[in-house]
Amino acid sequence: MGKAQLDDKLDFERAVGVKRGFVVKSLSICKFILSLALLPLVIGLTSNFSSQLMTLDRVIVNNFVSGIIWFLVIDLFFFPIRNIYDFGQRIVGSIFNFFLPLRTFLFYVLPFFSLIIFAVFCVVKFFFSSYLASSLGYFIFFISFSYAMHLIITATCLKEEEMGELWGEYLFTLTFVYLFGIILFASFLLVITDKFNFVDFLSKSYTFFIDILKSVLKQLFVLRH
Repeated sequence: MGKAQLDDKLDFERAVGVKRGFVVKSLSICKFILSLALLPLVIGLTSNFSSQLMTLDRVIVNNFVSGIIWFLVIDLFFFPIRNIYDFGQRIVGSIFNFFLPLRTFLFYVLPFFSLIIFAVFCVVKFFFSSYLASSLGYFIFFISFSYAMHLIITATCLKEEEMGELWGEYLFTLTFVYLFGIILFASFLLVITDKFNFVDFLSKSYTFFIDILKSVLKQLFVLRH
């Protein structure tokens, strides 16, 4: 290859690299803006979930809180649980291996162990209901423990990878991880007890989300006379 051809090749690679970098950063900015737009929904769901959770039986509340605390204690002071997390998420990745973009997204979003515990609970509830009363606290504890594990370790993984440098990618993925998780746990409570009003939980959260968006858009785009 002559010097002129080599120079042309290098110029082309630089141009492609610059263009790709621009596209990646532009998408990251868009995802960052979308994550900010979804923040009121995160706040609304969290607020309404907490309000309804506090009205439930103490066995539900205590085991929910205990699951989160025990995960933090074990992970911080005894031994890291990253290998357990990796094992479950590799299974999620292998299931959706047929489509790489979907695989990458669902690898982080779907909490493998929480979904398995939820499925086992449904089996016990509908087919072995005589064991439900004695095992209810354990189910609540372990689904809370497993989701705390999923959320915290996923956030750590995202920071360690390249998308950790692009805050749009990081916040966008973490937002959907959190949204899916809180709706999953709300669905779990719906199956457990009649006291949890799932429709009210979603409708109030949605109303809060829309009201905040309308208020922000009005401040940004409505001309004041």
